[in-house]
Amino acid sequence: MKKLKLILAFFLSIGLVGTAAFAVQYSASEKVTIQFLKEKIAKNDLPEKVLTALSEGEYKDYEFVEGYKIEEDFIYYELHLKNGEEEAIIFYDEEGIMLDPEENQ
Repeated sequence: MKKLKLILAFFLSIGLVGTAAFAVQYSASEKVTIQFLKEKIAKNDLPEKVLTALSEGEYKDYEFVEGYKIEEDFIYYELHLKNGEEEAIIFYDEEGIMLDPEENQ
């Protein structure tokens, strides 16, 4: 379920701004509702551990474009970055650990 939430958050992030809620229908007999809050966050408002990981990790040469704080079962951060023509969307938890939206597939 955690995997599904991260994947949905990833795909919903493309073009959505502000607070979002999402429901998905699996079948006529089973309905699963996934709710999360997504709010825009400035780079200087990110947790220190996320800023440190960003400045020391593989994306250290990328420019911060925008970021979002996402609250589900836990809090994580979606960061939109750019390095020249190359763009990336990455995710960190509050401890500065990079999350893989495809993990546990």
